[in-house]
Parts: sequence; C-alpha cells; structure tokens
Amino acid sequence: MNAKYPVTKNLSDYAISLRKECLKYNLEDFADVMGHSSKTWAFNLETRKLKEIAIEDIWQLFLVKYNYNRFINKKDQLRGIVEDAIERGYVRKTTFEKMFDKKIPTAIFKGQPLKVPEGYSRGGYGAECDVLFSEDKFPEEERYLYTEFINRYELEKNQLAEVENFILDEINEIKKDRGESLKYDYWLYAMELMVKDVEIKPTLWERIKFICFDDEYMRRNTEFKWRHIYSLLNENCSLTDANYYATPNVVYFDNQKQPMSDENLPSFNIRYDIKRMQTTGEDETDYFELKLESGVGGKIKFIDLFMILHRKNYLESINKDKQVIFRKTCIELLDYIKAEDIPFLKLNLFPVPTLEDKPLDLEILELMHKVNEFYIEPESDNPESKTIKIKEKYKDNKELMQFRDNIAACTERFINVISIDFSFINKLPMSKDKLLRDELDEVVKNFKKKNLR
Repeated sequence: MNAKYPVTKNLSDYAISLRKECLKYNLEDFADVMGHSSKTWAFNLETRKLKEIAIEDIWQLFLVKYNYNRFINKKDQLRGIVEDAIERGYVRKTTFEKMFDKKIPTAIFKGQPLKVPEGYSRGGYGAECDVLFSEDKFPEEERYLYTEFINRYELEKNQLAEVENFILDEINEIKKDRGESLKYDYWLYAMELMVKDVEIKPTLWERIKFICFDDEYMRRNTEFKWRHIYSLLNENCSLTDANYYATPNVVYFDNQKQPMSDENLPSFNIRYDIKRMQTTGEDETDYFELKLESGVGGKIKFIDLFMILHRKNYLESINKDKQVIFRKTCIELLDYIKAEDIPFLKLNLFPVPTLEDKPLDLEILELMHKVNEFYIEPESDNPESKTIKIKEKYKDNKELMQFRDNIAACTERFINVISIDFSFINKLPMSKDKLLRDELDEVVKNFKKKNLR
C-alpha cells in the first residue's frame, strides 16, 4: 500500500489558500503544478471528496508554496531584468506582469527554465531571451527547487535542509492555536515526523550507542557509525508484513481511520530502505556521512531517533502491543528532548511526566568550589600552565579523590542521587565497610549495564 493519509479540513483549507490567495490560479492550473492532469483532482481536494492524499502530493503542496515564496521575494529583481532587457533591445516594450499575463508562471513549479514568452522577444535575440531569467543570476538561497518526494535525498545537504525547515515552519503555522482539533490530521504529523531535526546531546548519544552497539570497540570506533545504526533500522524488525509498506522511509499509522485519542494513540511504523537514502554510494559523500556527520553535537531526524528507541522497546516487549510501545517511546524521549519538540504531546493523549528544570544554584556551586579547595595545596595555582597541586596527604587516597571527581562531574545531581541515610554505618563494625562498598559498587555496575554501557 502506498503511503496515504485522510484529507482533512485543515489540509483542504491550506490548499484553497495557496491556490486562491497566493497563486490566484484556476483549478486546472493548480492541478497542473501539483502534477495532476485533471482539474477534478484539485476540486476533490478542496471539497474533500478526495478521501486520501498521497505523501508525494503533500510534499509537492509544500514545495509549490516554497517556490511561490521564492518568486515573490525576487519579483523586483525580475522586473529590473525585464526593464534592462528592453533598454538593450532584447525585448519589446512591456512589463514583467504583462509578459506573464499577470500570473505566476507555472514553469517555476515544474523544474522548467523561465523563458520570455513568444511574441515578446525581438528578432535575433532568441538566445538572450531564453536565458534572461536564468537562475544562475540569483544566489543559491533564492533559487527555485524542484524534486519529487522519492528523490529528496538527491538534493544538496543545504537545499534539503532549507526545504525541510520551510515545511516545518508551515506546519507550525498550521498547528498554531488549533489545539486538539488536529487529532484528525495524520498527514500533518507524518510530514512533521519526517522533516523535524533533533539535536544530539551527549546523554542522547550515549543512549543511542547503548542501544545500537554491542561491544566497546564498536562504541568507540568512529568509522561507519551512522551506517551501522541505520543498518539496524533497515532490519525493520517490527514489521510483520514488509510488503504492506510500499513507500519506503515514510510514516504509516496503524489506525488513521479514527481520530487520535487515549484509546487510539497514533502509533506508526516505517519500512526503512537505506539504499534509497544513499545519494552517491561513496563513503565520503553518501547520506550517512553528509547528513549526519557526528554523534555528539550533531543532529538526527526525529523519525529516526524515535525508531531507534522504538526498535529497542519492540524487541524488549513480550506481547508487542503497538500502543504500549508507542507510549513508552514517547515518554522515554522526554529524557533527552523537550516535551514541546515531541509531536502529539500537545494533544493530551496520555499523561506525560514532567521533569523539574532546576536553574543553577549559585550557593551550591560555591559549596562545590569550597569542597574542591579542601584538596588543593594553598597558593599552588599556576595560571600559565592552568594546573594546581593536590595536597600530598590526599594524593593516594583513592576514595577521597573519587569523591572529589564525582562532585566536579555532577555537582548538585550527584548530591541529590546519593542523598540516602547512611548514618547506620556508625552502628556497624568497620569490618563491614568493604562488604557494604562492594555491594553498592555491584548495584552501580548493574544499573550502568542496564542503562548505560
């Protein structure tokens, strides 16, 4: 089955606004730039007689708006080009608007070069008029883009990012102030899931490594890191019938016939085909090296991050309940990204735990500084080498030095985590100290093994 989504009022309103208010096209011209041969398709979209819309058409809808904005932004320059061509004798006296019958030329939406229409060029200047509006005259960020959805990975990195950021801005505008009325708009969330980027912070990268790499060598090795991660996604382990997902690398909701609700969470799946994501096949220039250069400090598509966590939760699940796995994955995401960055959460489909975002406590920071001074030899600070000396009597005390390192690394978090009543130690014989420490050490090792290798 090809990826399609129910046509909603928000979708038809967006199409109507684009056609009437922006393009000022009739139904036939609008269908044409959308890649359809009949105006009936456009009419059915606007009246919602079209029950489902393909992901390719949603992409094209946004791309038409994207190119429309590019045209509007450089309209003054285009007028100047026509006026200059008239002075040079290339073009008969006219205006840019008259030249294109006061309509936005459809060529810019089809990946065709914009040319001077017949009847406006002077004899002998056909070659000049064919390149009069050449895109080479404009900086790259002002040029039109045309590519079909399935070929989007073939765009240059900055081009794809530009289009996807534009789509995300449009989605956010559509979603603004609509709240829970968006529970029918699966098309909107499908596109948001696929274009949204997420920043990879160190804790998130550690989690990804924990899930995707089995041994220390693989976790430390930087070669083909992303290729390996995507190869795991490419196993499509959660698909019971891969043939059902005919369109690769696209969101398929499990049940989009009913609105999203607490009883019908928008659980979804995709069929990864990473060969479709490789643009060159060369290690230095393919998708994995250019689009996701690094772990820490880089970015990853929200959909890919979701599916990495989803894959782990699926493999650990006993009954493979799609709704349970979806909810668990959404909640796990809250450990690494902000709630507002997770689509669906504003729909209030299920209770979401809140984490208190504590501001830095300056008094506690001062306490940590004083604790650190406890270890330092007075007046040993060397500004040139940026070094200090540890008091001789503490240098070989591994336990105290470990405590110091923990304080320096985690500050207030460390204190909060270990704030357990240990006063009972004084009631124990000293012979039990090592036993207690060994047991605590084992607890920490087991916890790290389960949560962070």
